Amino acid sequence: TRGGAAWETLKRYYGTPELSPEELEDVRGVFRDCGALAYAEERAEALFDSASGRLEALGGVSEEGKTLLRGFMAYLRRREA
Repeated sequence: TRGGAAWETLKRYYGTPELSPEELEDVRGVFRDCGALAYAEERAEALFDSASGRLEALGGVSEEGKTLLRGFMAYLRRREA
């Protein structure tokens, strides 16, 4: 089979408009177990770091605007997915 049990789990739920809490946990488990969650978290951190550096060099945005954007980025960084 293509991908084994994880693939079958994802196929079962793909396109389902609403998942129960148990079904959603099944899907989350697949992403945790195959390393996709860890990869996505690492990639998000790298993108936040890149955006932070670019924000400092951004022209045409007031310091107040940059402070607001920094706060929004901090919120997004801390929130649970």
